[in-house]
Parts: sequence; structure tokens; C-alpha cells
Amino acid sequence: MRSTSVLSRLHTVNDLNEFDIQLKQCLETRAEALLLDHALDAPQQHLLLEMPSDLPIYVTQEGIWPDSQRVNICSTPSSDTTMEGWAPESALLELESWLERGCRRFIAPAAIAPVLRAILNIWSLDPYLARHYQAMLTPLLASASEADLQAIFTARHRADAPRSPWVESYMKLERKLYRAYLDH
Repeated sequence: MRSTSVLSRLHTVNDLNEFDIQLKQCLETRAEALLLDHALDAPQQHLLLEMPSDLPIYVTQEGIWPDSQRVNICSTPSSDTTMEGWAPESALLELESWLERGCRRFIAPAAIAPVLRAILNIWSLDPYLARHYQAMLTPLLASASEADLQAIFTARHRADAPRSPWVESYMKLERKLYRAYLDH
């Protein structure tokens, strides 16, 4: 079994349908592991448990998930350190320096996890090309809001839905990387 390189942080949504779409897309994009940093309501917990997958689930603190037998409890990272070997989400803005230091395990929003995994896969084959794609991703991440990130799920789910310029730019990058480099 391949080692996990990206923990996909689930986005906080109140609508059960949106949460279901998020989980399905995590499976479709072959997420390696899920990270919960917020408590889920009972219907969301049920959906997550019914997911046809053996994806590891991590939580950032005790009490987020009622059954500690089903999750891995991790400590919350500070902004400049790693969580049990995982680079924090803030590291994505300085991805190249983290990669050059040898870090290959990152926490990322679930919405952009496929692009990050592709860049990590490219890095081992061609660091120059990985820097090129990382340079495209960094400004997008720097200007992204949580609403922008959540809009990616809608864009994938409904191709005819109106998209902001930010979402369109991200989706263009994802299309370039997803098929070609996700599983290298």
C-alpha cells in the first residue's frame, strides 16, 4: 500500500447534500486520508461511516469524533511546526521550500488535494516542472477564501454552474495535472 502524502481536510458545511458531494469527490479524486478539524453532526457522521472506503480518518483533537476506535487522533499543529510529520496547511504557500527540505507529507483543503498530490508526484520525477505548477498554485491559494475552496466542489459536480474567475483558474490547473500526474 502506498504511503499517505496528503491529508485532505474536510471543509465545514452545514448542508448534508454538500457534505455528501464533498465525500464523494474525495473518493473520486482518490483521497489518501481525511482530516477532520471540526465536529460533525449526526447525519454527517453517518454519511462518513457509510462511505464505501477504508480511508484513514484523522481528527485534530479528542471530542471531534465520538468513537476513538475509528479515527487517528493527532495533535493540532502550530503554524511553524508539523503535526506528527505533517506539514501544516500554511506550508502550501511556501511549498517549494518545504519540498526542498525533504517534507513529503502535507495537510491540504480537500478541494485542492488532487493538485497538491500531482505536484508532489511530479517533484520526484522533475522538480523543475513541479516548481512551474507550484508557481501557478501558490497565488491561487494566497487569494483563496474558504468559500472559493468550497466552490470547487460545486464546479466539479455541476459543470454548467456559474464559476468565479478564481474557480475557473483553479479548475484549469486541476485539469492539466489531474489525469497526467495524479498516480505517478
